[in-house]
Amino acid sequence: MARKAKRRTPANRRTLGRGPLGIDPAILEQLLVALRSDDTQGASLAEELDSYIADLLDEDAGESDAEATFSRAADMQNRLNDIRIAANGGDREAHRELEEGLAVVDAAAQTGDLPGHAVMLLFQMFGEAEIDPGDALREVILANIHSARSPDSAVEMRLSDAVASLAELDEQVAQSSFAAMIRYMPSAARYEFVHALGGHAQETARAVLLGCLLDADSELVRIAANGLIASACNAPVPNRLVERLVLIRGLVPAPMHPTVDATIAALRSRALPPVAREPLELVKCIASVCDGAGAQSLIALMRRGKTHVLATFLVKTDSGLADAMVLNDFSKRDFDAMTKAMGLTLVPVSPALIQRRLAIALAISHSKGTTATFGFVEALEALGIAALRPEAIEPESLLDELLADTPPLVPLTLAEAAGRLDDDDLTGTWFEAGPASDGRLDGLRGAKQRQKAALAYIEERRVYWAAQCANSALILRDSGKPLGPLWQHFAVIGQHFAGSEPVANNLLAQVMAQRTADAHESQRFAGFPPASRSYSR
Repeated sequence: MARKAKRRTPANRRTLGRGPLGIDPAILEQLLVALRSDDTQGASLAEELDSYIADLLDEDAGESDAEATFSRAADMQNRLNDIRIAANGGDREAHRELEEGLAVVDAAAQTGDLPGHAVMLLFQMFGEAEIDPGDALREVILANIHSARSPDSAVEMRLSDAVASLAELDEQVAQSSFAAMIRYMPSAARYEFVHALGGHAQETARAVLLGCLLDADSELVRIAANGLIASACNAPVPNRLVERLVLIRGLVPAPMHPTVDATIAALRSRALPPVAREPLELVKCIASVCDGAGAQSLIALMRRGKTHVLATFLVKTDSGLADAMVLNDFSKRDFDAMTKAMGLTLVPVSPALIQRRLAIALAISHSKGTTATFGFVEALEALGIAALRPEAIEPESLLDELLADTPPLVPLTLAEAAGRLDDDDLTGTWFEAGPASDGRLDGLRGAKQRQKAALAYIEERRVYWAAQCANSALILRDSGKPLGPLWQHFAVIGQHFAGSEPVANNLLAQVMAQRTADAHESQRFAGFPPASRSYSR
């Protein structure tokens, strides 16, 4: 007898976006919501932004208030990130609140009263939260850059100050902060800031320029490469810089290779002898299955002496490489607490499996025209991967490979495979959410109509869901017991998604459609208008 789909009403919409430490975005949202203070909940985002910008405009606020200003900016950034994640997951109230906050920024920019340091802080804050602050703020920075070309420019001093301040930061922090600040700036402004770094022998400035080589803008890459070459002419470079350039070459698309190759050749001739570094001892590697938004966490714990180093990667089914970072001086207790707080089903995997999963994600990034962050360079380096090469493979081919290499011990029917995955709740966040799916369900009143529309949308996205199954099966097959055998269930379901048989015959697809319809209905009853925009990177 055919097994009926269990009816479940999600307590929260699945969230889309990326999180630090490779944390599942859905879990990240729950943690962020739990950590919100009463004060934050009291004021709207628009009110907070209005108050923050007013403080930036206060000429009586002296240097003594600088620390408080940056602390408040960090709090604002955390709230923006929280709201952006919720909005991308289909939370229409969060969408409305974010639009109102952006309107406040637009209004402030259009007054023409924002000083240069305020503009840079706003770009930094919104860049860290991965939210485009809008064209009005871009027009302000362009006006400042135009005036910076005059001999008496105060803006030019701001550029110099920005470069000088990098020396006070850790390389990792400097690179990520700079990348966030220029993320949504217009091209002319981005070029000016990167050009200002050229020739500096500071290691932090060089680290920032290295990160710029990963940008999708070929002109910005050229400016950064010239800046690194000029830096090498002024002072010898560490050999580690050349090694990182080799890693970067593997991460960037082929059209960028000539520029990176020329930079490697120029810096290699000016490189200092290699400096011996204490090797890292691998303790364990773990990974998660894909969540509904396509996020998959890959984590490596290593030991250096008495302390631990953590390398984390976040990859996504539809966009490839998403985020990565390295945490030094990490204790085993910290690692255990972090993995517990993530709330994910994490399974042991081999370093080779992590490298292959990253190679598959890299090929997707190249096909989508997206680039890796500098965190990938540091994390790959920590894991001992000297170069990463993209592996382009279709979901169907990967599934065929997995099943051919290790045939299922017991033949599985489609219903058996779907039922086991639903029972284990490994696919509890697998459903559609966001403006695209909402557009299919908006205006439909009957539960059957909504579920039918959701199923039709899943049918259109069957290649994506086949990839979800393939990537999850790849991880579980490598992990062994106790969850390892479940890779077969993912593989069987994945083959069905990759085939031509209607997804309506797939029990898991029916459950996903039910969740999609229920989540959409919960938003409708809350009285929120349809969301029309995604805030993903």
